[in-house]
Amino acid sequence: MAAGLLFGLLIILSLPNLAQPARAAALCHQIKGHRICITKITRSAKNYWEYRAEVSFDGKKQSPAVYDCRQPTQPQQNTIPSTKAAARELICRYFAK
Repeated sequence: MAAGLLFGLLIILSLPNLAQPARAAALCHQIKGHRICITKITRSAKNYWEYRAEVSFDGKKQSPAVYDCRQPTQPQQNTIPSTKAAARELICRYFAK
């Protein structure tokens, strides 16, 4: 009887170690020397070309914004990208179509 209780107690105590919650890794990419990470993204149900995303730009978290992927991006050769333009480029490249 005591051995059964001990065995049951060991099983109950080991359960939290077996079922760890899944953690999604942020999608990160280098664009013109800047590290842009998408930490959370959802697609609009009404407008399939729009994405609501939270991004970090060089480790600094940005406020959530809506990114429109209808218009193609024109690559700028020698300009420093704005945070919104760079995030839009990353989101539309990976998730659109």
